[in-house]
Amino acid sequence: MKKQQGTGNQKYRQNTWTKKLFIRHPYPDNYVDKKTFLSLKRVNVNARLYTYSEAVLYSGLLLQQLSAVVVFVFIYVYLRNNLVKIENLAYFVTIPTFILAYLSKLIAIKQTLIETKKDLGNVLKFVLFTYGLSPILNSLTESISSDTIYALVALMLIVNLIFYDYDSSEATIASKTFSFNAALFACVCLASRFENSSFHTFTLLILAFMIFALFPEYRRYIENHYPNSIGIVTFICFFICLTLMCSINICMSLHFDYTSDEKKNNSWSLG
Repeated sequence: MKKQQGTGNQKYRQNTWTKKLFIRHPYPDNYVDKKTFLSLKRVNVNARLYTYSEAVLYSGLLLQQLSAVVVFVFIYVYLRNNLVKIENLAYFVTIPTFILAYLSKLIAIKQTLIETKKDLGNVLKFVLFTYGLSPILNSLTESISSDTIYALVALMLIVNLIFYDYDSSEATIASKTFSFNAALFACVCLASRFENSSFHTFTLLILAFMIFALFPEYRRYIENHYPNSIGIVTFICFFICLTLMCSINICMSLHFDYTSDEKKNNSWSLG
């Protein structure tokens, strides 16, 4: 009786499907039991669910990058229309901003003296290399018409917004290098409109490096260590853009009134 029960159990095991290919059973190799298949099914394993407040908060990352692009364009407009002197922008905005950013990095990361010397050496090499290339970059696209240049700039800045890595994920479409190169190409195109002014080109390149390379790294550091401060950074970026937008309208109107008054005075003197 025991032998018969043992053979019966073996036949039952052979007829019952199991996920073991070394057991002989009357099923094809690609057969899968419905119950087993559904139990092993996994849906949206790596999906992350966001609340409404998180979605609104993290949408500010897009607004921050858009604000950086707008600030860069407004800086070019200010320089192009002589609304601000390039010396004032370099000495009172670019250099102090870089010093404050580097000091904040030293305070946050607490680097050693050797690492600080190495960083300062790399910064000095970059500044000298950029200053040496400025005359070449200034005349690189000089022969191309302004309409073509502005179309390329708009296209490259859109590419920068599309391929920018907003959440530091491994998304296939995101690429820091490609996004930064697109912004740098836009900067080189705009630098050629300054009519053989190497210092304008040099300052614009340094500002582009600070806006599109350094600022995202600082912003990502703040996002990782202080997630609740994303809204504050977004508000600051939006406020800067709004201030530049309003001030450029005022400056352009004053500049237009001044030039029109000069034309009237010249016409009266000629008369």
